[in-house]
Amino acid sequence: LKKLKSNEWHVYLTARDPAAGQAAVKSLETEGLHPKFHQLDIVNKESVESLKQYILQTYGGLEILVNNAGIAFKMASTVSFAEQAATTIKTNTIATVDVCLEFLPLLRTDGRLVNLSSFVSLFALQKVSDQIYQTIQSEMNMDGLLKIVNNFVKMAIDGTYTEHGWPSENSYGVSKMFLSKATQILGKQYENDKRNLIITSVDPGFVDTDMTSHKGHLTIQQGAETPVFAALLPATEKTKFNG
Repeated sequence: LKKLKSNEWHVYLTARDPAAGQAAVKSLETEGLHPKFHQLDIVNKESVESLKQYILQTYGGLEILVNNAGIAFKMASTVSFAEQAATTIKTNTIATVDVCLEFLPLLRTDGRLVNLSSFVSLFALQKVSDQIYQTIQSEMNMDGLLKIVNNFVKMAIDGTYTEHGWPSENSYGVSKMFLSKATQILGKQYENDKRNLIITSVDPGFVDTDMTSHKGHLTIQQGAETPVFAALLPATEKTKFNG
């Protein structure tokens, strides 16, 4: 927010829980920042539509969309891998892609879309079978990717995912691997769009947050540097970073 200069931008913070979101806004206000708040649960289509219509009616569009919503089960979680995989993929991949597809038409000229991925996605990619690796690295459309995504969830539920070449107990890494690929597909899909959009996925690093159980060595401010860099990329950098 400091780099975006929220007095010059209308910056919105979203959260599933309005109370938590408003508390975050108040905390930022003590630092002299003035973000606005709107409720958003990305796995709830009505919630996504509500925000979309609010943006359309209030502003007619937007300049930057940063997708930071995500979920990761703790290592000590007793939730079955099947449930972890279904929940994690639904949030980190499918719902995030849905938000992209809903809001991309609202982006104005020189708009920016930034998806937060993770270095853990590379660990997952390195551990898949050669066949899956080649498939993920190949060109495909979004329908093709979502078919792979849904098949992974089915295999996780029936317990055959490792037999088919997927890494063991790493649904978070797989979900972010899928998100990175989805971002690449969107970048290719919109590369000739007249609005000159730049669509990127970034790794914020190992940040000290609730998700990492505060084990990360980077501060939240340091973790925000790469997403903000991507959000403010000049139009001349499109060929280097798009997708």
